Amino acid sequence: MKSMAEQEHVIRIEVICTRLPGIQWGNRGPVQLGIQTREALLEPAPANLERIVFRPEFRVRRHTDASANFLGPFAHGPPSASLCSR
Repeated sequence: MKSMAEQEHVIRIEVICTRLPGIQWGNRGPVQLGIQTREALLEPAPANLERIVFRPEFRVRRHTDASANFLGPFAHGPPSASLCSR
């Protein structure tokens, strides 16, 4: 049997983006919104839409202190402070 630290689960979160800035932001544009992996920006969409939804999937393991360790291409940062970047 695997220890708690070795057990891995898969979760999918839903990131709903609303009240977007529009296609122009100051003197910058065209503005796009996407979700970032370690290597690339995925699913770029124009920021003038009413709503954009991303559904990244993470693998999760427990640290020895029982806190969550998020893994996979959408997890960023060191294991002690991993997060999702959008």
